Amino acid sequence: MTDASTDAPTDAQAESEQPLTAETLAFLTRPGLKRLWTTARTRLERSGLQPAGTIRLQDLDAEERQALSLLLAKPITGVTATIRLPDLDTRLRTSAVGRSLPATLTALGPPLTDRRAVRDAAQAERARLWSATETALAATPLADQAWAHQWLEEIRRGGTLMRQPSGETALTTITQAIDTLATLFPGADTQPTPATWGRGELATRTTGSAHGLDDGTVLARLVQRGIAMARGVDFPSDAPGRRALWRQASVTPDEVSSTVLTYGLRP
Repeated sequence: MTDASTDAPTDAQAESEQPLTAETLAFLTRPGLKRLWTTARTRLERSGLQPAGTIRLQDLDAEERQALSLLLAKPITGVTATIRLPDLDTRLRTSAVGRSLPATLTALGPPLTDRRAVRDAAQAERARLWSATETALAATPLADQAWAHQWLEEIRRGGTLMRQPSGETALTTITQAIDTLATLFPGADTQPTPATWGRGELATRTTGSAHGLDDGTVLARLVQRGIAMARGVDFPSDAPGRRALWRQASVTPDEVSSTVLTYGLRP
């Protein structure tokens, strides 16, 4: 691989470069460099896409030693090579490649993922979600009920909400769960409201959909866990137990619907 001008382009310039020439691409994609690019990609994605530190390649075969020697412009004769990423970055910039290590890996594909930034964004999203959740709880009668805070903490530890498709979906789900429990337990104790709700009616009131609290949904499970905690009972593991749990909160679990489904069948 021949050297180019010593005036290295900036990262921004490198990203907007024309595609690699066929000759340069053929050199960079030779099998002897595959492990180098894979290892360098892993290191960059873990370190904020910055070409810093070193990588170590072991058990090099003859093909890898030859390819690395040509790329780095120095002989690699041993079965182990330690490569400084700043040196590799400089070499790529000042060679026929003409771009930084991150830009080179991007050109070879797939695009780099800044895993540190992704992790930081996820942490910020979790903090935003729980801050908004605590604010929502504080605005309801549940704020004075110890079981409600224990319920919320168990949800936080369980990670159920963080497995939702998006932060907005998670926030909507937990907010609706809080609204539903606040409707069922509006007082300072664990006694449910004197009103008796049909489950579809309650769901319409707190979610806008008669099916919002259907059995098996994430929202229904969160609300049922809250009811169990408020009443001091174990969370049921079967459908009859879950229907009985709804009744403990003065909610009729729409048993008429299941009766209609079997109408006209003879034993």
